[in-house]
Amino acid sequence: MMPVSVLIPVKNGAAYLPEALESVLAQGSMVNEIVVVDDGSSDDSGAIARRFAKVRCLRLDHSSGISAARNLALAQAEGPLVAFLDADDRWISGWLRAAMRALEEHVGSELFFGQMRQFISPDAPIELCQRLRVPPGWETGYVPSALLTRLSTFARVGGFDSRWRRGEFIDWLLRAREMGCQEVMVGVHAVERRLHLHNHGRTQQEAAVDYARIVLAQRRRQQQSGGGSP
Repeated sequence: MMPVSVLIPVKNGAAYLPEALESVLAQGSMVNEIVVVDDGSSDDSGAIARRFAKVRCLRLDHSSGISAARNLALAQAEGPLVAFLDADDRWISGWLRAAMRALEEHVGSELFFGQMRQFISPDAPIELCQRLRVPPGWETGYVPSALLTRLSTFARVGGFDSRWRRGEFIDWLLRAREMGCQEVMVGVHAVERRLHLHNHGRTQQEAAVDYARIVLAQRRRQQQSGGGSP
């Protein structure tokens, strides 16, 4: 099996990063390297990352956003395969092995997604727990932490657009689909996504604005390529 570069952006994630890194190392020998990008953290995220095997930790001195952190990790990745994990999420044992088997079976495909389950972090305040409605069970994981792909796919599609505070992965996935990247849904559990106070700090209004702009940008691309009505 080809080696995988695991890319983890982190900003003030010291509380959860150890669990994320342990879940990566539990995937076994197919993990070639772990590239952690510390996006201007004011806590011990960088120091924690450097304690783990296979980790290369890079730092952005000033917080530049999730897109910039992911793009820096991509630029430093040795490849040829890359997988993302957010610093507050955790992989399920066996996810990478199953995804790589699917990659070998579906030679022409480029995007391999697993399933995700969301959970409320035990340290979340009671008011957040009461406000959140978490879908039960497992669902289709169209999120970075449930994706395995080739580094060459990013060379073709491009990196993440730093304009978006929310939805940068949706924007990237739409562009990949426009370029004809074929997807495979791997029928295994890939990632548990942690819901906590800080990853729900942005308002729904801010998110809605970015999502609307992403859709508009897609429509403009379709019109320019002749694939949509004016």
